[in-house]
Amino acid sequence: EYLEKIIQAPFVVPEVNRAALVAGLRKRLDEILEGTPEELCKQSYWDSLFYEGIEHFFTVPRDVVRFCNTVTVTYSAVRGEVNAADFIAIEAIRFFLLDLYMYIRDNQYEFICNYDKEQISEQELNSVLTKRVPESFLTCTEKILKILFPYIIKGNRTIGSAIRRGLHIQVLEFAPCYFRFNPSPKTISHAEMMQWLEKAGDAEAFKADLLRANERDPLRGHQRLEKLQDYVRNDVQEKDIYTTVIALLNLADKLHNETSLIKENISILLNRLGLALKLRTIVENINNDRKPDLLGRLYNILESAVASVSDYKDPKVRE
Repeated sequence: EYLEKIIQAPFVVPEVNRAALVAGLRKRLDEILEGTPEELCKQSYWDSLFYEGIEHFFTVPRDVVRFCNTVTVTYSAVRGEVNAADFIAIEAIRFFLLDLYMYIRDNQYEFICNYDKEQISEQELNSVLTKRVPESFLTCTEKILKILFPYIIKGNRTIGSAIRRGLHIQVLEFAPCYFRFNPSPKTISHAEMMQWLEKAGDAEAFKADLLRANERDPLRGHQRLEKLQDYVRNDVQEKDIYTTVIALLNLADKLHNETSLIKENISILLNRLGLALKLRTIVENINNDRKPDLLGRLYNILESAVASVSDYKDPKVRE
């Protein structure tokens, strides 16, 4: 009766067009993610997370506006240091299911691949979801978590280079950034790696940069070389492979404790070279000043490359 004195002309708001709502949400999120490198937001992966899970949280336009305004701020703080699709998904859980988000944040080891502790089982996950998630959101939330944390259903502890390079939340090293909104000072950030790789075309500059980092903190030098394995497959340009190999060979002469990691990085880089350039690179850099185990690796690669020549029918290639 009180409202009748105020509202003179009531009207019914039409039902929201679901297709338009989802299209508007996707458009806004794509605008927020614009400029994100492909390896940090692969299209097929982003589509799976969005259409199988994320979109089902949104029921009214106000949800879209409020969520996108929030993500505009939070994503800008971690852009380039997280997988964009993973970040949007975990932010959706924070926005709509704060109780579940807090549980994941406080019990990360149950979800993330970790050799010291067992991950949460599918049965335990169902129990966690039942207590913290409304029934209408149960299915989409479970799909999101199984995409973000595949070890829940696969039980596979192996982390591939592509997963690490994609900065996914399932990697123990990167997970804290998703909840703290900044990289851990104990890890090597993606930005630091990319700044180093910008010097890949200059062997001396590339070598000197790592030596400076190693002098300041040998652990960070080691972490850089360890993390480099995730980058040398795609992030070193083809024209810079030769100089990067030279830089790594020269680093092996300085950093005797890092020979194993250096060998692995050199092997990956050489395998990206064409046969002729691979042979030339190895032959030009085999000399008695090299460490014996490094020489052994170079000889092994050379032997394999030479053996592969017989597979070519073109006599010019064999020559």
